Amino acid sequence: MKAYREKRNPGRLLLFLFAALLSLSACVPGRVARIGENGFQPEEDERRLWKEGRELQMRFDRSGLVYEDASLRSYVSRVASKILPEKIGKEIGFETKILKHPAPNAFALPHGALYIHTGFLARMENEAQLAAVLGHETSHVIHRHALQTFRNVKQAAAFATTLGVIGAPAGLYGLGAVALGTVGALAAVSGYSQGLEEEADAEGLRLMVNAGYDPGEAPKVIENVKRYVEEEKINEPFFFSTHPRLEERKASYQRFLDIEYKGRTGFRGKEEFAANMAPAIFENALLEMARGRFAMAQEGMEKSLAVEPGNWKVHFSLGELFRQRGLEGDLERAEKAYRTAIDLEPRFAAAHRGMGLLYYKKGRADLARERFVRYLEIDPGAKDRAYIEQYLGEITTEKAVP
Repeated sequence: MKAYREKRNPGRLLLFLFAALLSLSACVPGRVARIGENGFQPEEDERRLWKEGRELQMRFDRSGLVYEDASLRSYVSRVASKILPEKIGKEIGFETKILKHPAPNAFALPHGALYIHTGFLARMENEAQLAAVLGHETSHVIHRHALQTFRNVKQAAAFATTLGVIGAPAGLYGLGAVALGTVGALAAVSGYSQGLEEEADAEGLRLMVNAGYDPGEAPKVIENVKRYVEEEKINEPFFFSTHPRLEERKASYQRFLDIEYKGRTGFRGKEEFAANMAPAIFENALLEMARGRFAMAQEGMEKSLAVEPGNWKVHFSLGELFRQRGLEGDLERAEKAYRTAIDLEPRFAAAHRGMGLLYYKKGRADLARERFVRYLEIDPGAKDRAYIEQYLGEITTEKAVP
């Protein structure tokens, strides 16, 4: 797996793992009343877990990793509200947020904050699959799995005062060692048991079926994650290491479908899902391109264009992808994409710059000069003006040589 060199402070990426581990803490099953039973009130040790979760949530909000798209977040929240029983919703304040990260992952903090990666959204096909993921993560909260974990792991008090240093798999986004705090260390040691994951699978399916969704879409979510794992050529990614292996998760869903939901169908919601996800899919495609995963980035951009064919920013980015990748036929594809972007938005300066670099690379000096000049006319204060002027100087010098 190639290292993912994040331009932002790499410490922010640690928050992903810390939060995921907090939500995925494991346990030897120990029955506690689920939220919604017997006038639920959080207990003292649970309130501490919630406090840590809220502190972590505040760090996320300040990190710059939250994908701020009000329309998309509203849509995801509406799906979550469809599957969440009203009584439970009144007892705990669930909140959904999206994180900019290409890995297909989702997690829930103990106090009800649900997070889902753009990489997961980009690999889904419909609203029913989204409901399956949200139902599963919501179930961890409803059944208070973090609390069960905390109470059943030996020497929990020692973990609570220990700062663990857990080594990440080699090359995992270039992180090296990952420092984890109180609950993070606890989670890193254990991970959710297969029994608790199956409980979340069963409850999640029940929630989505009660909301009218097609339960047959749930196993397809696992297939999408499996595809990611195979493409990354890794055996067990760090953020999935606390789950049972993917085949076990898929088999878990299939057992429930064969026994409890045999022949059951329901709403899938492909069109509305695609319309709402287009911006997130494009955002994730840019993340994939930044780490050199051009095939996946191209797939995401084309998926986004299928919904928004007139989005000139996506056409431009597709041109950038082809120009940077440079496979056979890519320069021609890049020129077509740049030209489409310019036709849709003639004053989009970056597209003229991209076209200029493309023509320069192809040795078409006059056309390159035309595009570079136009770029600087539209954006006279361009940060790379000196760089572009250097190109113009080279083109002029070459033209002057007899």
